[in-house]
Amino acid sequence: MRSLVILVLLALAACNTPTPEFYGVAPVDVTVDGSAYKIFFRGDRAQAIRTNPELRPNLNAEAKITQAIEIVSGCRVVGALRGDVALANARVDCGAGARPWPVEVELRIVCDGDGHRVERVYCATY
Repeated sequence: MRSLVILVLLALAACNTPTPEFYGVAPVDVTVDGSAYKIFFRGDRAQAIRTNPELRPNLNAEAKITQAIEIVSGCRVVGALRGDVALANARVDCGAGARPWPVEVELRIVCDGDGHRVERVYCATY
């Protein structure tokens, strides 16, 4: 029973994990017409993973996924999407004016202890 619970938890944890081709790529979260996606982008390929439940996800799914990938990558999706409404792969054409990837973001983390005997550290990002 215990191993079954662990197996189910591992399966659920992998629900919004990219395929091995995109391991190490930081995702960008984007929402298009109420559908939330994590977009992974590397070279001339992109992957979209829908992260919210939807009652009827097939309705305009291809158009939403295409728009999400184009927003994040700054590139044009070429050809057909491969996959389904939850995880789709695409080829992109970035041309000469494409944004560089990954988008570099400066992140500042400030941490402070609470001053008690059992030290707890609280951090905030800016």
